[in-house]
Amino acid sequence: MLPDKKDRDSIVSIDYARAAEKNWDDYFTEDSYSVVVECIKELDPTYKEALYYHYVCGLKIHQVAPLIGVSTGAASKRIQRGRVILQQKLEKRGIAK
Repeated sequence: MLPDKKDRDSIVSIDYARAAEKNWDDYFTEDSYSVVVECIKELDPTYKEALYYHYVCGLKIHQVAPLIGVSTGAASKRIQRGRVILQQKLEKRGIAK
């Protein structure tokens, strides 16, 4: 059984510092984690939720889709768009190229 919207919201509000640490080790120094965390928190919930399930939880796109209540194609697009927005935010702060 999938979590309802209220439960999904609480799942997505995890400790983003730990999430960033787990997934960004190869790309960012310890000093830049706080910037990465802030950029993730600034994302629209639509993208934040999709990115969380895909990258932090390690779910495949077809697994993410029902959790966020959209088709597989829509979930893929949200992940793609969220990744671009996150990249832009990090570039503006001098974290990513």
